[in-house]
Amino acid sequence: MKYLIFLFFVSTTTLAQSSKDKTIYLDSLFFPTTKKEFKYYMIVEDYKNTKPEYFITIYYASGKIESKGYSKSKDFFKKKGEIISYYENETIKSTIFFEDNFPNGKCVLYFENGEKKMEGRYLLTTDIGGKRKSKLRIENAWNIDKLQVVTDGTGDYEEDEFFIVHNNNYYLNSISKGQLKNGYKDGEWKGINTKHNYTFSEIYKSGDLISGESVDKNNKKYFYTATVKLPEPNLGFDYFYKHFGDNFNIPNIEGFKGEILLYFIINDEGVLINPKVIKSIGNTDDEAIRALKSYTKGWTIGQTRGIKNSFPFTFPIKFHSP
Repeated sequence: MKYLIFLFFVSTTTLAQSSKDKTIYLDSLFFPTTKKEFKYYMIVEDYKNTKPEYFITIYYASGKIESKGYSKSKDFFKKKGEIISYYENETIKSTIFFEDNFPNGKCVLYFENGEKKMEGRYLLTTDIGGKRKSKLRIENAWNIDKLQVVTDGTGDYEEDEFFIVHNNNYYLNSISKGQLKNGYKDGEWKGINTKHNYTFSEIYKSGDLISGESVDKNNKKYFYTATVKLPEPNLGFDYFYKHFGDNFNIPNIEGFKGEILLYFIINDEGVLINPKVIKSIGNTDDEAIRALKSYTKGWTIGQTRGIKNSFPFTFPIKFHSP
């Protein structure tokens, strides 16, 4: 009898550097890609050994360090402890502490010129649905001219968003401004997303989003109560996992075990596209993609600030024989 263990992440992976380390090529969103199309690359030290954690360094295509720290996985950056990020000019961008890939603990951000921008602390908590989330309390902040604009959690702040809900590393390309009270967003915050060309206005209370309105380039309005809404299988993840397990034909080979890592995109119409295997075992690639495509019940449409959006996913599948 064979057993399947399912995990589901929005994350990273593939390819090699030396006999001990592994190089994984990443696109502009830090998702796996080919050597030909990469924007970043990740080196996992001592990849071939089984360990509780691995030291990972991500590099810009130029070879400068983008971030580094320990990971609880060797196939994607499941951050643990202090993670240090850098601008491409080699100045520190941030130091943030993590627990199971969620920010949890001290956080310090810097401007590209090396001056400190913000001191704060993440609190790991849960939302109304019981999902874990990280909530940032901003303690002190400064503007580019070194003027302190937030003191002991009170003041006006400009936020350059780079972390968002749960353990997903979506970089929103948004800048917003508003008031902080006791370290948390309070009242009206206004912002702009330059990549997707929309503006937004949001109401917060004690750091929690109450409501938001975005306006796209065609002056169409969207209303929302969550900054990001990830796609989900129409029949739920439990059904999706079971369907995959029932339809994946594991080779009848004694001792067959390991992990397959699949990558795919749920586009802005809720359709699964571009599936590929980024970590394989034997000759199971075609079978894994076939089983993935066999789920035909559809997905909900993902949204960013109420606007339809595409989202990439990785889908790890661990299995072993007794």
